[in-house]
Amino acid sequence: MKGHLRIEEVLSERIRKIIQLNAIEHQRNQLLAKIALPWLLKDNQITSVLIGASSVNPLHNNIDSLQNLDFTKTDLLEIENILG
Repeated sequence: MKGHLRIEEVLSERIRKIIQLNAIEHQRNQLLAKIALPWLLKDNQITSVLIGASSVNPLHNNIDSLQNLDFTKTDLLEIENILG
């Protein structure tokens, strides 16, 4: 595996979750790529998050994600329910 999504991994359940997460993206006016790191960092038990950036653009997204670290209780509940 080279880090790419394989066709057999594209399941209707995953697509449904992505669509639901996109709704949260629009509510927060923040790209999913910029929600992922703050979501991980919200947990006090997580002390670090390793990131991978294949180019400068993903690196900028990771840095920009630090501009909005706050989640409402509703946001957190919705994300947890989606991810199950």
